[in-house]
Amino acid sequence: MKRYGLLIVILIAAMLFPTLVGAQSPDTLPGTGWWTGNQIMNVGTSNATIQATAYDSNSAATYTASAGPIAPGSSVTFLPADFIGMGEGFQGSAIVSSNQPIKAIVNLTNRYLTFTGGHYGVQGGAAGGQYQGMDGTAAATTLRFPIAKSDRGAKTTTFFVQNAGTVPNSVQIAYVCENTNTYTQNSPANVGPGQMEIFSPAAAGVPAGQLCSATVTSTGGQPVAGVSAEHWTTEAPATLVQATRAFTPGDYDDIIYAPIFKNTFPGGSGNPGSRTTGAQIQNVSGGTITIRGTFYGAMGTGQACPAGTSWTVDVTGVANGASANFLYPAGVPQGCLASAKFEGLGGGNIVGIINESFLNPIPPQGTQAATAYNLSPASSATDTAAAPLFKEEFGGKNTGLQVQNIGAVAATLHLEFKIGGTTYTTINVVVQPGASQNYYRVSYDPSIWVGTPLPRPGLAGVTVISDQPVLVNASESPWPLCSGQGGGPCYDRQNYEGFNLP
Repeated sequence: MKRYGLLIVILIAAMLFPTLVGAQSPDTLPGTGWWTGNQIMNVGTSNATIQATAYDSNSAATYTASAGPIAPGSSVTFLPADFIGMGEGFQGSAIVSSNQPIKAIVNLTNRYLTFTGGHYGVQGGAAGGQYQGMDGTAAATTLRFPIAKSDRGAKTTTFFVQNAGTVPNSVQIAYVCENTNTYTQNSPANVGPGQMEIFSPAAAGVPAGQLCSATVTSTGGQPVAGVSAEHWTTEAPATLVQATRAFTPGDYDDIIYAPIFKNTFPGGSGNPGSRTTGAQIQNVSGGTITIRGTFYGAMGTGQACPAGTSWTVDVTGVANGASANFLYPAGVPQGCLASAKFEGLGGGNIVGIINESFLNPIPPQGTQAATAYNLSPASSATDTAAAPLFKEEFGGKNTGLQVQNIGAVAATLHLEFKIGGTTYTTINVVVQPGASQNYYRVSYDPSIWVGTPLPRPGLAGVTVISDQPVLVNASESPWPLCSGQGGGPCYDRQNYEGFNLP
């Protein structure tokens, strides 16, 4: 029987005693109390049995968890307590397998949460990030990260690289920085199969204040997978983390898409609830290119950028391995909610990451809720996509979905939410080329449903079904909403990219 596998690059467990985890140092996350929840979705056609093996990064110890049967379209969550024998203080990685195709989202946080027999997290912890679990196509001998910060604006990027091969391996990470210098760091040669290694710009000698991009090369020849986590350089307890998976050559394309892009949306400059998006687009073409961004209006404060409006911005002379930054792009008005397309002109391959946060003005450390997600290549789009983790007023969180039509003509699409064996289906909507359809607080609008609305609180897996190729982004935020400027509870925001299915 065929097995389907996923790599989960970082699994941190702080069970019962969070002070035993995450001691502050240059090569790990700040503060204490870090833990993960792993949401695994069955995207097959039959019931799934799912197994997970966690690999300790500091020893040869492994721990296992299992679940099933899981109905098609449904999800299951693995928490640290589900891994037999795993104690507090564990830090490592995991491999998840199943007898059906699966997709996974990892939720990395230090938020305090009680459970039977103990708790996760740390009091005052508010950080949260989400990223995709990676299948074999997301493991390679070269990994790309469009953004790497070395105490830049008081923020640092930490990198976690997992050996996805079958024998011990070593890697090198190279940072290409805005000061035109390149800095490198090597891992030990004995990182075992399934295990991970941690890297940071400071450990490679990158000066504080530098903005860089990063490339990981497997010097031992084994495939690797990776995750980046951007955070305040020094903070305890941590209030912010932005997590994304690495890019591999399978992600390279000369056209990539962002389903959601904001310029001080919704309230404009000075509004404490307004959020702004920056895009960091890395040139992986092998030569110097021009990178073009096109921004498609969706709506906005006072109809600042209605559907049908668009703006184009070019960044010229982007060297191979370097990144172009799109922040407050020329012409895009304040108060704008848009989608975006980025192109490597002349067929140059690119990859990209979105950072979204409260900017203009920038709130002080400890009140900044930020998030990040990867841009998706045009070649990855299909007419069906999956979002394994959707929250409707669940655990103090809501999820919004943005579905972008990247086809040449208008798309007709709907969503299917699955909780256990029950399906909740939305009506068909029409989305114009390049534009996005937003779904948020869906249980409150009975007009969008075929039959019964999604219940609340609800924790669901979602399938998007369209007649044109689409890309999906999931955005999780606190509920009730906080001000983002110190009101509470002001938990960090989280984003992940949906999975396109054959």
